[in-house]
Amino acid sequence: MLIGEAIEIYINDPKSGLSNGRTAKGYKNTIRRLGSYREINTVTEQDLLDLCFTVCASGERKGQLPASGTIRTRRVRFQGFFNYADYAGWVKTNPAKNLNRHFRGAIMPVKQNNWLTRVQVIEILAAGDVDRAVGAR
Repeated sequence: MLIGEAIEIYINDPKSGLSNGRTAKGYKNTIRRLGSYREINTVTEQDLLDLCFTVCASGERKGQLPASGTIRTRRVRFQGFFNYADYAGWVKTNPAKNLNRHFRGAIMPVKQNNWLTRVQVIEILAAGDVDRAVGAR
């Protein structure tokens, strides 16, 4: 089966979980980088790794490695597609099966939050006008 045909079946199958049109378009664009007229069984794990780390062709990061979030997105899309292809019996071996072992544990940075202190929360709650049904809150 050709990758282009497999993509269309995958995108249009409700079991794929790609109900959002924008999400489906993103998956389609990422997976098409493998080549629409290529046999799905010819894809290797190295092909997927190469595409995950392909330098950016446009934008702020043109010519640079993609951001960790982009790499993660590409990896997840390839895994979703090839897990489905494996489930459907289109591939002899799933090239995305062991893709996770090539990535560091937490590649996405943890966002730092500035939480309010207990005293600040009490001050904010006390400042609200709760005596009337209508008023500043």
